[in-house]
Amino acid sequence: MQRRIATIPVPWIRDNFATGIGISAGEVVVGNIGSPQHLDYTAIGDEVNIASRLQSMAKGGQILCSQSVYHVTKDIFEFNKLGTVTVKGRKKSVETYEVLQLVRYLISTIIAFSKPVLKRICSNQHQSKFN
Repeated sequence: MQRRIATIPVPWIRDNFATGIGISAGEVVVGNIGSPQHLDYTAIGDEVNIASRLQSMAKGGQILCSQSVYHVTKDIFEFNKLGTVTVKGRKKSVETYEVLQLVRYLISTIIAFSKPVLKRICSNQHQSKFN
C-alpha cells in the first residue's frame, strides 16, 4: 500500500497521505456482530486490539508488527526490534518489531521461481481459450 501511494501522480496525496501499518496474528472472532437492528461484519479480540494499537503508534511509512508475526516471517523480512511496549487495554506488554524490507536473496529467489510458473500459467490459460 505504501509503495502504491508513492506512485500516485498527485503530489499532495504522495506528500500528505503517509500511512503507518500495524500487524498482529492470532485467534480472533469474525462475523456479524451487533443487534438485529444493526449488524456489522467485524473482527474482535486481543490480536485485533494489538494490531490497532501498533497501527496508531506507527509513523507514516512505518510497519510495526507483534512477536507472533515476527516469528513466522523473520526469514522473509529484515526487522528492527523496538522492544516491549505497553498497549492500552492489555496488561501484558507486547514485543514490537519494525519491518524494514524483504530479504534481498529471497526476492531474487521468488523471481527466479515465479517466471517459469507464471509462463506456464499464462500458456495454459491461453491454450484453454482456444480448446
